[in-house]
Amino acid sequence: MILATAPETTSLSPPKSDQVEITVFGPGYGEAVLVHLGNNVWIQIDSCIDVQSRLPAPTSYLDALGLRPDECVRLLVVTHWHDDHIRGISQSYEQYENARLVIPSAFAKDDFAAFVSQGKETMVRVGSGLSEISAVFRTAVGRESRMGPPKLAQADKRIRVFSACEVGGGDDCEVWSLSPSDKEVLQFLKWVGAIGPTYGSLRTRIPSPKKNDTAVVILIQLGHLSLVFGSDLEEVGDRHAGWQSIVLSDARPKQLAGVFKVAHHGSVNGHLDDVWTQMLEREPIAVLTPFRRGDVSLPTRQDAERILSRASNSFISAMPQARVTTTRRKPEVEKTLRESVGKLYLAESEAGRVTLRSASQREAPWTVTTAGGAGHLRTMLAAR
Repeated sequence: MILATAPETTSLSPPKSDQVEITVFGPGYGEAVLVHLGNNVWIQIDSCIDVQSRLPAPTSYLDALGLRPDECVRLLVVTHWHDDHIRGISQSYEQYENARLVIPSAFAKDDFAAFVSQGKETMVRVGSGLSEISAVFRTAVGRESRMGPPKLAQADKRIRVFSACEVGGGDDCEVWSLSPSDKEVLQFLKWVGAIGPTYGSLRTRIPSPKKNDTAVVILIQLGHLSLVFGSDLEEVGDRHAGWQSIVLSDARPKQLAGVFKVAHHGSVNGHLDDVWTQMLEREPIAVLTPFRRGDVSLPTRQDAERILSRASNSFISAMPQARVTTTRRKPEVEKTLRESVGKLYLAESEAGRVTLRSASQREAPWTVTTAGGAGHLRTMLAAR
């Protein structure tokens, strides 16, 4: 249920101590979420860069609210290691001195190499995304004696309970991971077992898990409020993996969620009808982030129409750019450009965010505000 919607026009102010806030960031390439549970206790899920400041968007937002991220962020969740979900995360984690780190319990091939090396010399070429991973684990190792090791997220796992006293309300707050599935974790372990004495030498041909297949779906329950954050998990047509494994689980909490961060930028491969009918309230609030890279632009018009047919109150953190047809350059010109600047991309969309604030921890009506390029999903349809 929505109490009011409006563009953000006034200066930023932090939520009240008894308000739940969800803020979703996504400039067009990148995604992050901040959740205020109450009493200045915050959770961050993934990270992205603000295209104007070039700083981690969640950290900049907390600074703008006049808060101290080093004190208020208590849980930092990495849902998976795709570049568009971890940009700036090592910088934020280094600042969040009181945050417990949560990571997937399975890795894709290159991510596992970065995890194992943890900044040491390696024969595997490490790009910007893998450098983020290495930096995160170096910080985690340095804090292990004080904060404990990273929590490993997997299906049907309660990863943190914040007491009613901690969040300043009448109910405890539970944070659950609903994925990756046991099948994906076992696939990862089989792949690790097939690695030879040196990295890259395989005794048996076993494919490593794909990053989206190991993505962590987060469920937050606080009293009557239930929130689901879908990360980039895909539906793979297997009852033991992907979204089917979550829906069919008899061990996950069954309270229907009123807010859904739509999976995989609204794309059809992140969709399963049963998620909407068995995990969410009849008219949930849906929030998604766009993805624009090369020839890929999500969500498509068909994606937006599908989401709106299930949640009329759907919002997007930035408007995805329409595909642009450019004049084909001569091969020698194209070669020179790519040798000079590398890959060519269109500029990212205007940075934006969608913020939901509840009336209180016990009341579900939400006030929704949008900033930057964010808006109602219907606006995207009207613009195309």
